[in-house]
Amino acid sequence: MQFGMCYCLQIDNYMSCLYISERLLKLLDYYEGSFQDFIGHNDRVQLVKFSPDGKYLFTASHSEIFIWDVTI
Repeated sequence: MQFGMCYCLQIDNYMSCLYISERLLKLLDYYEGSFQDFIGHNDRVQLVKFSPDGKYLFTASHSEIFIWDVTI
């Protein structure tokens, strides 16, 4: 089992994002108990960061940078 290497917490919106495996990130709204999965990187995710307003999630791997819409 591989554990996450990246973690980001958005306190204002009660959300956290955890890099779970090679290509999966899991966003959790710990106030509502809902979640959103992000799949798409071809390399290991090395950075996870929320935008200041919490509407976007920025992720970076060795060769890619993604901007995701947070929908939960």
